[in-house]
Amino acid sequence: MNEIMIIFRYLSYRFHENDTDIPKVGRSGQVSLDVFKQIIRNTKYLTPKEKNLLIRLQKTDRINYNEFPDMLYNVRYEIASSEMMEQNLDVLQSLIYQEFKKDDPEGNGEIQIRQAEDALSRCKQLNLTSFQIQVILGLSDCDGEGMVQYAQFAPVAAEYIRESYTFET
Repeated sequence: MNEIMIIFRYLSYRFHENDTDIPKVGRSGQVSLDVFKQIIRNTKYLTPKEKNLLIRLQKTDRINYNEFPDMLYNVRYEIASSEMMEQNLDVLQSLIYQEFKKDDPEGNGEIQIRQAEDALSRCKQLNLTSFQIQVILGLSDCDGEGMVQYAQFAPVAAEYIRESYTFET
């Protein structure tokens, strides 16, 4: 299951509990714009840019939440084409490396996995969701004490990000 569907599955619970418009008939598959905004703003699974675009793109007072996966895909495509596609792999790798290096005051080339997570979250240019960060951390080669050699890890992380924002047409 891809990330968009996982996010949709999590948010579906919130959509369903707020889809109470038609008593005795069941769910309509829609929520009000205000409810949609509240659910989107309060989720941790979306970046601020994704949240803002999802809300701004709504043109009606009723939102068919079953269309959410397509909405999120389109928003991510829009963000990717306007930002990420402008950065090549070397720039991404350097950006990630520099962010990791901030957490290595001794300069020994390694940081704790938790510090890597914080660094990826802190780097707003990457525009990563918490789910993407967890996937990237799963690609790390941690030693038994939870340390990551970030010079080796930065290229792996950059490659994953590049692949995530590459769309085949």
